[in-house]
Amino acid sequence: YFKDSLAVGGADGTIGKYFKEEKYKGKIFGKTGYIAGAKSFSGICCTDSGDYIFSILANNANGKTRKAINDIAKAIIDNSS
Repeated sequence: YFKDSLAVGGADGTIGKYFKEEKYKGKIFGKTGYIAGAKSFSGICCTDSGDYIFSILANNANGKTRKAINDIAKAIIDNSS
């Protein structure tokens, strides 16, 4: 399964340092990216109601961008039921 090739939130890869809260740990799989001022995060949120595939792109990224991107992924989990 493709999901197995992605980093696990709260456990490994770049997203290992994020999503450590029990509610999110091991439920968000993805890959981050950065090029020329643009940040991205694409992956899969695994919830009780199914898997949600997402891709978030932010141009002109600043210090608050990573938190905002992570908050979007968390909102998918929080609002999936």
